[in-house]
Amino acid sequence: IGLAKGYWRDEALSAGSFFAHPLTGERLYRTGDLARR
Repeated sequence: IGLAKGYWRDEALSAGSFFAHPLTGERLYRTGDLARR
C-alpha cells in the first residue's frame, strides 16, 4: 500500500497528518478517527 508524502502545497496540514513511526521510521497517516471499545 502506498502513502502520499503530504498534502499538495500545504506543509502545515501535512505536518499535522503525516508522521514517522517512532520505532520503525515508517511514514504513517493520522486519520483522526476515534474508536471505542
